Amino acid sequence: MFETKDYIEQLKWERDTALAQLAELGYGLGEKVHTGKWITHAGFSECNQCHKYSLLETKYCSNCGIRMRSKI
Repeated sequence: MFETKDYIEQLKWERDTALAQLAELGYGLGEKVHTGKWITHAGFSECNQCHKYSLLETKYCSNCGIRMRSKI
């Protein structure tokens, strides 16, 4: 069984390692989350980030995957 002190140190090391790996991948804490908006045209919508068209206004763009907010 682990001693309490060793267990806490292990948890801190795992936390720090996980945060470092996330930062390497570009998922740092406190970073701005990018979102897009649908631009409505006659019967279809356009993503304002990748400018691809869609018939459905979903929560995420089916082309670039960005999270969508409300319409423009």
